[in-house]
Amino acid sequence: MKTGSTILLALTCFSLGVSAQTLSNYQATVKAQTPSFYFTFDAGSHANVIGSSGPTLTLVGSAGFAGGFTYDIFQNPTNCIYFSLGGSSGDGANDPSEGTDHIISGGGVATNTSTAVGTITLLFRTPDPGPPSGSTTGPGAKCIFSAGGATSSSNALYLQIENPNSTNAPNALRLAFGDSVTTILPATNVVWDAWYYFALTYNESATNADGSPNTNKATWYLGRLNGAGTLASGQTINNTNAVAGSGTLFFIGAQTTGSSSFDKPGDGRVDEFATWTNRQLSTVEINAQFAGLPNPAIPPVSAYQTVISNQAPAHYFQLAGNAVDSMNPALALAINTGLILVTNPPFNSSVGFSYDYFLDQNGAAYFSIGTDAIYTNVNLLNGGGTYNAGSLGTGKGSISGMFHGLPCTNYYTGQIYILDAGGNTGTSNAFSLFLENPTSANPWSLKMRFGDSSDVLVPGTNILSEWYYFAITYDETVTNHQAHWWVGRPGATLQSGFFSAISNSLAGAGNAFYIGNQAESSANGFRYQKNSHTGNGQVSQFTIWNRLLTTNEVAAQFSALSVSAGPPPTLSIAVSGTNAIISWPSSADPGYALQSTTNLALPNWLSAGAAYVVGTNNVVTNSISGSAQFYRLKK
Repeated sequence: MKTGSTILLALTCFSLGVSAQTLSNYQATVKAQTPSFYFTFDAGSHANVIGSSGPTLTLVGSAGFAGGFTYDIFQNPTNCIYFSLGGSSGDGANDPSEGTDHIISGGGVATNTSTAVGTITLLFRTPDPGPPSGSTTGPGAKCIFSAGGATSSSNALYLQIENPNSTNAPNALRLAFGDSVTTILPATNVVWDAWYYFALTYNESATNADGSPNTNKATWYLGRLNGAGTLASGQTINNTNAVAGSGTLFFIGAQTTGSSSFDKPGDGRVDEFATWTNRQLSTVEINAQFAGLPNPAIPPVSAYQTVISNQAPAHYFQLAGNAVDSMNPALALAINTGLILVTNPPFNSSVGFSYDYFLDQNGAAYFSIGTDAIYTNVNLLNGGGTYNAGSLGTGKGSISGMFHGLPCTNYYTGQIYILDAGGNTGTSNAFSLFLENPTSANPWSLKMRFGDSSDVLVPGTNILSEWYYFAITYDETVTNHQAHWWVGRPGATLQSGFFSAISNSLAGAGNAFYIGNQAESSANGFRYQKNSHTGNGQVSQFTIWNRLLTTNEVAAQFSALSVSAGPPPTLSIAVSGTNAIISWPSSADPGYALQSTTNLALPNWLSAGAAYVVGTNNVVTNSISGSAQFYRLKK
């Protein structure tokens, strides 16, 4: 047995071993667990990366595969598969040789004699909030993966978000295994535009090791990766003859018939799909995978709102379930009658509101059809009006807020407006923020107009389907650098620059202000939304000042969107008999978890156990084994 002093040395050397989550680290964890098949989708590949040969999934759809490959959770640009087109034969990734390959272990005809075991792990990202535009029957179910079969035959296997028109758990995340369907996440708890980790382990045997009937054949694990950091789990309830799928069919992104594609609104994504056909992963192994994924903490919305309120804005439209000005509750922006009415959860509103960056269920407005807009026909800005070449304007002001980038593809051509105060460059009084026409010279770029000119703020290739913060200040009284802009994803870099127009340029027409559409052409559909095959734009925390914000004030707003990391906590060690007692301050960031490995040359960091609080410390107790043990805190 190793002595306590040897273990203490290992612990002391690596007490601050807090490393960033990377794709290579996550994949190393999965591969160290020896999967049978592993589809990473890296660099647009849909081939199995385990072993020296196949299978390679076939990308299928009624109009050819309309999806593609895009940013994964680690922000690699082509390392994740997405699905764009639904219908009777929508997008999907199919293994046409599943009857031979057996990516999914077991399955077939329901029986009490099977002994197959298996595991499935994957990442998926939910589509956009709201229904697709022009839909009369709803978007249907959204299937993440399926191995065929049916519950009536006790051999079903699929994971999907239910049809919002279903009479049974509409919009819920549900798992079918064998003869039963289990609601994993109720509709009101499904967060849209969010990454999730999912794992499933199962045993088809009719009896347990102690001889009792095996009526809980599958165990599932689910964790959201937008700040929550909690891995939930549960079991299915089954007949003893239940098996995992048909044994001959397998699809990612659709049912095995090709229907119920994991698509609109927005493009559903699936990544890092791995299966084990010879064993069930342990809870420790599954937690090790989950611990290797990015899971940034999100501050409470109150922190951001306090910063905004302290800067005394003229108008503050939080867009949290309504369009009321929190600075003057008597003022409320109008909502176009075209704004979609949603009656099924989790959209939870009749006027198009859904989850915001802060995970408020009604914290952001979304836009679903061509005439959608939140607007007023009076000027909210300090300035604007009719251009006069003979004199400078007098207006100065600022705006800030948050918008969500649209998903991966586009079938709608035209500029897509986040905000517009009317006017145009031809009359030198334009003021707008928009995504450029995908057929233009700067497709999908984030652009703004001021006065007579427009400029690219962020190239289209850098606009992700994520939340962004923006701020713009403008000064009509100067002849150069009339506008100063800032754009950045929370937790990333805040970019900034200046924008120049001709002298006498004005900030908008002076008679309108639109969020989510263009003031002059809202009926023509320049809304912050893409067509029925793609997604819905979202806007929240929209604020207006009748003065110029300072750079420090903008920085304070942006900083309020991230949790300050602070110094990492220090681990302590004590030896008690045959146990090592590892502890760190309970006041530390709760995102930290204790991990251990026996080999630093090829480390396989696994969970070292859940902490319990003793006094002012988090404490984990481990038995002292016959080999060196290295520990680290990671978040």
